[in-house]
Amino acid sequence: MVTRQMGDGSRELDVLKALMDELPLGVIVLNAQTEVVFYNRYEEKLAQRNRVNVIGRRFFQEVAPCMRVSGLVRHFELLGQQPLNADLDFQFDFPFIPQPRDVRIRLRSFEADGEPYGVLYIEDCSAEVAMEQMRETLTRLLVHDLKSPLSVLQLSLKELTEQGLDDEVLATVGNALRASQRLDRMVIGLLDLSAMRTGLVPITRQTTDVAELATTAVGELEPLAKQAAITLEVDIPDDRIEAPVDRDLVRRAIDNLLDNAIRHAPPKGRVAVAVEGTETHVVVRVEDDGPGIPASARAILFEPGGRELASRNYGLGLTFVRLAARAHGGEIEVRDPETGSGTIFVLSLPRA
Repeated sequence: MVTRQMGDGSRELDVLKALMDELPLGVIVLNAQTEVVFYNRYEEKLAQRNRVNVIGRRFFQEVAPCMRVSGLVRHFELLGQQPLNADLDFQFDFPFIPQPRDVRIRLRSFEADGEPYGVLYIEDCSAEVAMEQMRETLTRLLVHDLKSPLSVLQLSLKELTEQGLDDEVLATVGNALRASQRLDRMVIGLLDLSAMRTGLVPITRQTTDVAELATTAVGELEPLAKQAAITLEVDIPDDRIEAPVDRDLVRRAIDNLLDNAIRHAPPKGRVAVAVEGTETHVVVRVEDDGPGIPASARAILFEPGGRELASRNYGLGLTFVRLAARAHGGEIEVRDPETGSGTIFVLSLPRA
């Protein structure tokens, strides 16, 4: 796709140009001298520049000399030496458009007739960014509105536990109190999900007994398992298995894994929980004997929208687990049991 070819009238090039003009994103092709050799219709509309006034001009110096776009120059200097692969997100003021637009630019490269070319893909993601900001705002409002009634509920349940109730009623109230406390952690997790995606949640590391965290989580979720006639198999050693982690984040990650396993195990099924320490990692395994997860769904299982494509509805719990694991330098994996159906989630956290 070079300048002399653009006007040769060949049918293939005409079809290619028409196709590029119909793409819902801007496409700009530059030669090794950074001169514009192709400029599609979408980019004309987005930047309010007629391609007649752009073709042949040096892009970074004459067409878009702004400092942010110029940040791609250092990548472009490698054109012909190695494939270009650079992305840039920023707000950009376009002529005749009243509000700045959120733009995503991708710089890639190709060769034609032995000559290297760079291509800029420009996407107006303003609507996507606005929708994400709206979701974050609604989440914060939801969390704010839920915190107050949850606090009242927990205080009321705590007062009931001090009223000299008989053992059976006291156990029921205790289960309700633990469930409300867990719900409180889940509500806070909604805020952490958005913050962790941008790396804004501070990780407060302290030497923590991960085995004790798992034992506590099992105790709190045991009533849920009993209600569903699920057998809990626990392999958690009495010895401390320590790692420098954020106690609250890891506890909530284990909660989410257990809750998912209990909800997706079949009636009268089983959920197995194990914790072990290796020389370098603490490993938490949670297994259920449910229908399992197909390999085609695992690539998107931990994404916020992945639950809609997976065979089982996991909600945002697994998204939180992966973010918490990676914030610690760890990972979460999905495995198949050696025999039978089911799913094994393996949470691995470094001990150093």
